[in-house]
Parts: sequence; structure tokens; C-alpha cells
Amino acid sequence: MLGLRKKSSPMRAPEQGVVRDAHGRELYRLPEPGDANLPSALAFSFYKAGSTLLRKVLEDLAPIADVRLINLEGELFRLGVEHRKIDRSSSGVFRAGGYCYGVFRSMPQAYDIPILREAPKLLLVRDPRDILVSHYFSIRKSHPTPGSELDEQRVERFTKERDRVQETSVDEHALRKAPMFRRHFEGYASKLLDQPNLRVDRYEDIVFDKRRWIDGICDHLGWDVSDTARAQIAARHDIVPKAEHEGQHIRRVRPGDHLDKLKPETIGKLSETFAPFLDYYGYDR
Repeated sequence: MLGLRKKSSPMRAPEQGVVRDAHGRELYRLPEPGDANLPSALAFSFYKAGSTLLRKVLEDLAPIADVRLINLEGELFRLGVEHRKIDRSSSGVFRAGGYCYGVFRSMPQAYDIPILREAPKLLLVRDPRDILVSHYFSIRKSHPTPGSELDEQRVERFTKERDRVQETSVDEHALRKAPMFRRHFEGYASKLLDQPNLRVDRYEDIVFDKRRWIDGICDHLGWDVSDTARAQIAARHDIVPKAEHEGQHIRRVRPGDHLDKLKPETIGKLSETFAPFLDYYGYDR
């Protein structure tokens, strides 16, 4: 299973700490690192797999651990720039110590991560069938519109997609988007899963036990965060709606949503599409 890599123009020499787009425009400049004498960390997930939860938890933990969290995808989203349009020279933004980079929602293809092997890494996964259901309701109702500062076309594409979803059933959407999410799973399988020092968590295992998850994150990354702070952060993010809220980012939380929302024949097709990953991560099919 191989990740997909688009052909790109010759790489500019990496400029330390600067992210540029394919036109050479500066998009982001790396701030100073945290004071902790620790190797930089990397955090990965998928769209609608708890990636926002992971980012918020890291945002709370990192300052206590004296680590600088770099939310590169969030900054690019604010600017309206797609991740795939970043120049390959942007690999120079990754430093060996003092930072935590994430959360990436797929394996970057436009540039390399030179610290990938050495860095401690987190990966949060979720049943891809639940991901697709959650993605449908997010695009319909709750997903924020990307920024338009540098690329108004991204907003136009997002608006067209949202309009399309209004006229599409959840089953149709899941089948249409399945190839995209399969590519994301393949990208991690080909470039991340065989890397050392990788911690993999399943959304289904952590969503009701956030304290143990946070303990695992801190222990894996070597972050010095007190028990009191860990407990407070876990409680802050322990949000489980009593009922489903379709128009909110935290809509349902509970695993197994695809069993209620999708037709049996749709589930069967998706289970076949994602069979290697369902098996690898321990999901029933």
C-alpha cells in the first residue's frame, strides 16, 4: 500500500523555519521553540477521527511541558491554502527539538518530514465507516469555512461541496468519499506505521477514558505535566452529549454511528474497501 505523491517542481533549498507555497510566498515563520530539552514530536490523525480533540488536548499540555505546539494545518486553513500546495522547501520548518507539530489529518505529500524517524509520534485512528458518517454531517452543518486571504477558490470549492452534500444522502456521500479516506489510510500505512517510537490510539478506546489517554500521551512524549493538570485537562475535554446534536462539531461521540446511519449494503461495500485497515486496527467487519 503506497501513498500517492504528485509530481512537483524542483525543490528550493530548505529555508530554516519558513513555509512557502509553490509561488514562493511566505506563509508561516516558525516561532521560537519551547524551553524543554526534549525531541520534537509529531501528531497525526484523520479528518473526523478525534483530530480536533487531540489538537485541543495538545494545546493544553504543550505549554505546561514547555513545548511549542505548531498547528501548521490550522494556519494554512486560516489563510485558505491547501496543504498539497506547499513548496517542498517547507521541510525546513521541522526542527529536532522543542516543538510538537500537528495535528496532521493525513500524511503530507507535498514535502518531507526530516525528523519523522527520530521524533516520538502519535496517531489517533477511528473506524473509517464512522469517519465517513461524521464527515457527512460535518460538511452539511458544522465544519467552518476555510479562510480566503490567499486563495478564494478554496472557499468556492468548499461551498460547492457543502451545497452538494445538502442534496446527497449519507450513504451516497460515504461511498463517494471512501476512496479519498482510503488514500489517507494508505499514506499512513506506507510511511508511518513502520516508524519507531509511534503510539497508536483508537478513538473508540480513548473517548470515554481521556485521563488514561492523556497519561499515555505525556509518558510517550516525555512531557512533564503534573497529575493535577492532567486530571483538569481530561475533565475539560470529557464532553459526551446525552443526545445527538447534528449541527454541532461534537455531534454524537459514541462509536458505531455507521450501524445506525448507513444501509447494510453500504456498510458491506465500505467494509470491503477498508478491509486491510479494519483488520490492522482491530475493527469488526
